Amino acid sequence: MVFGGATAQWKPDGANFVALADRVTAVVGNAAFDSVLWVESASERVALARQVVRQAPAVVVCPDVPSAQAILAERANLPVLFRAHVDPRAYGLAATLQRPGGAASGVTTLVEVDAKLVELLVDGFPQCRRLVYLGAMPDQRASFESARRYAQAQGLRLVALDVAGRADPLDVVGALLARGTDGVVVPTTAELWPRRRELAQSLARARIPAIFERATAADSGALLAYGPDTARSLEQLADYVVRVLRGARAGDLPVLVPDRFELAINLRTAVDMRLLVPRPLLRRATRVLG
Repeated sequence: MVFGGATAQWKPDGANFVALADRVTAVVGNAAFDSVLWVESASERVALARQVVRQAPAVVVCPDVPSAQAILAERANLPVLFRAHVDPRAYGLAATLQRPGGAASGVTTLVEVDAKLVELLVDGFPQCRRLVYLGAMPDQRASFESARRYAQAQGLRLVALDVAGRADPLDVVGALLARGTDGVVVPTTAELWPRRRELAQSLARARIPAIFERATAADSGALLAYGPDTARSLEQLADYVVRVLRGARAGDLPVLVPDRFELAINLRTAVDMRLLVPRPLLRRATRVLG
């Protein structure tokens, strides 16, 4: 059973879901995913979670944290495997990463990459000296400070621009221009990630080089994008599904953290911005678009 938020990457016709289903099916057969239920809105999540529990599946795969929480609230001992972009300990899904306990485990893509984002941006575009970090404060204060310390050690200036609570988060571009910003670090936030394509386009029009957290942002037009390898996290989750179906207890499986990373470069955006991406950076890329 798969139960969770309906997104382009996770619906049955999405590449991520197909990759997961194919990997599990190859091992345990077509019965692995005998039911798929997508939540189209938060308001229907609780009712649909009850529906899932009544079906008594052997394991429930949840691509988002709220769906995993909803299942466990209905039946605390139903095996749940999640894919999270947050620390599962903070949401009651795991006591520790090494031994979650309870009935849930999975993979998290949450990892500290903020200093690396600064490094890659400046390696590619050394003219970037006055940098801005578009974070949601205070939640990302620690991540910003990590990036700031790295930047300071390199003789760079990195300041934070808070995007939390803005009526229109894209109005930060005007503030960037007013500050004379020549480089932007874009961590993943609830405010900006859903509008990453618009933000990437706005930054390109302003000719401000930027690097986004999560390599898939390059598909939405980001000049540079870096983060955990999405395909690898799906492989890990699929392997856990197989182990649970073969008798393992989900709560005994460690929550897995990223062990491979992707650097994606969008050359179409670079051309639009009249920027030349240096060959050393291109050689480091795992994926080049355009």
